[in-house]
Amino acid sequence: MGVLAGMKDIVRNIAKNEPEWLVAKRLQALELYQKQEMPRFVYGIGIFASAIDFSSALSSIHPAPDDEIMHDPSIKVLSLAEASRTYPEAKGMLADPTTGKFASLHQAFFNNSLVIIAPKHVCGTVKIHTILRQTRVDNILVIAEEGSTLVITMTETADSIQGKMFQSQQVQILAKEKSTVTFISSQDHNEETYHFSNRYASLGKDAALTWVDLTLGSRFSQVNTTTTLDAEGASCKNWGACFGSNMQQFDIHASAIHNASHSSSDMLLKAVLDKQAKTIYRGLIRIPLGSSGCNGYQKDDTLLLSDKAEADTLPDLEISNNEVRCSHGATISNLNPEQLFYMTSRGMDEAAAKQMLIEGFLEPIISKLKDERMENQLRQAIIQKMAT
Repeated sequence: MGVLAGMKDIVRNIAKNEPEWLVAKRLQALELYQKQEMPRFVYGIGIFASAIDFSSALSSIHPAPDDEIMHDPSIKVLSLAEASRTYPEAKGMLADPTTGKFASLHQAFFNNSLVIIAPKHVCGTVKIHTILRQTRVDNILVIAEEGSTLVITMTETADSIQGKMFQSQQVQILAKEKSTVTFISSQDHNEETYHFSNRYASLGKDAALTWVDLTLGSRFSQVNTTTTLDAEGASCKNWGACFGSNMQQFDIHASAIHNASHSSSDMLLKAVLDKQAKTIYRGLIRIPLGSSGCNGYQKDDTLLLSDKAEADTLPDLEISNNEVRCSHGATISNLNPEQLFYMTSRGMDEAAAKQMLIEGFLEPIISKLKDERMENQLRQAIIQKMAT
């Protein structure tokens, strides 16, 4: 009882100046959080990631510092309390705490909230830069009104202070009819950080969403992305790249749920692994009975730089009718010795040649970043990881 009372005090401290309805939701989620079991990262025989205990990180949680945010004047960037007064959808976009311990964690402990709104038929951009200096539980809600176009780029780095850090992030996107949303993110925390990102999106008629992810840092990173295509003509792309070294582990899950006919999805992950790094990639395309004329594709390509690195791929297709086109594929390869020989024989040193080959492998994702800061971040990460 004492532990629960202490956590209630933490929640109330975070929720200062918030409306009563939101504080009540937090406390209800806290009750569930106490009862729910810690998730297990086991996906089959021999396919698992290390168990994580983040309870100590929550004991010292405080309101998060302000981030560096730049946005076009046409785009609204609000706190959850502010947005809920004008956009009732914001209240309904909070995580459902009954779905698991991470969802209840977010509902109870989020110490940073951001609501991004693109009004009808408006085009705009938002750039967010965060530096992890303490425990962060981020709640990001995005509402793209009818006919709007929104591009969000988010770069995350860790403070120079070394030591175990913790970040958990929830992203919810509501893309209404004929809207277009692009959400580009890069994460480069130090290798003592535990990072969790759970993202959900609901797409309306003829809406389009593109996720682009760059995962470079952290000791353990789990990224779960679920997109539901809820009306005809909806389409989503889920593209990502990760580069792991040393003992890093990346657990990446992407799913597209085709709840409507004539919807499409495309998933691609490019992973580079060195030393004893490990990735688990789980992809799901689900097409229920009644959703005809859908297209779904998923692919995972992995480049191994070490014989101790490990990659596990679990593609999944759940198709309940015949009038669809779906496929999946996976490749695992090493650096091509003939290409490496050719480049070094022309005067290029081996390290530069390897860097160029790795950049070429990742180019399908690099070309989609369209952000100089992120491109430089990736190239610097390649150099640093190869040097250690």
